[in-house]
Amino acid sequence: MINYSIVRDIICNPEFQRLQYIGGGQEYHQEGSAFVHSLLVFQNSFEFWNSPETSNMNYIALLHDVGKIYTGREKANGDWEYPNHARVGSEALQQFLPDILLKPEFILPAKWFIANHIKPLFWGYNGFPQKTENNIELAKLAICDLKGSFSREPQGEKIVSLYEYIR
Repeated sequence: MINYSIVRDIICNPEFQRLQYIGGGQEYHQEGSAFVHSLLVFQNSFEFWNSPETSNMNYIALLHDVGKIYTGREKANGDWEYPNHARVGSEALQQFLPDILLKPEFILPAKWFIANHIKPLFWGYNGFPQKTENNIELAKLAICDLKGSFSREPQGEKIVSLYEYIR
């Protein structure tokens, strides 16, 4: 079961709150802000992870885009871009965590998943990677991310291919 006091601590963290001021982006994230997007991805995470043994992935889903706080910038056309947000988010992760999650068994995998959460969006162009437990979980995270995006560009094809990969 998910510990909602941990979720509250993350969401109420002043640094995490800054996601409210990071634009969603016209092309991929029309849901309003990176904060709203993160909450939608967290909500979607329960499709795959809904037990005490898998709850860390729910927290990772919530935190997957924290790097946008530091890399988000508005472009001339009013849209937003986030260069290297995955890497930056993995490096900044610890400042978003309540003490209960400041343990290597959470931090090390969380940093890896956050740093790599974009990669499955490009799988399929040159084939798919070997099916490992981490790659399957990464594909699930990407599905949650895509489903949490109100995009002008339909993402259905990518979602379908990732579902096929995890089967």
